[in-house]
Amino acid sequence: LLAVIPENEKIDLQVSSQNGRLVMKFSGICPEVKGSELSRALVALAMGEKIIRRFMQNHDGDYQEKLDGNRTIFILDLPAVEGE
Repeated sequence: LLAVIPENEKIDLQVSSQNGRLVMKFSGICPEVKGSELSRALVALAMGEKIIRRFMQNHDGDYQEKLDGNRTIFILDLPAVEGE
């Protein structure tokens, strides 16, 4: 998201605890990308998404990506750890 967000925009982050789970939501505007920029962006996103999905699977988590108009929302859901 940081790689493609316009300089004057921001990324929103929400963190909450729901039913013994830690839920993080990142959202921001994802502008249209054209030509070779699109190819580079898609490769970078695909590589990053693969790492995130593997991490989430290894830690009993869930990863989702949603579109809401021109905003992209990433949701990371992990088991909450108590104590320590």
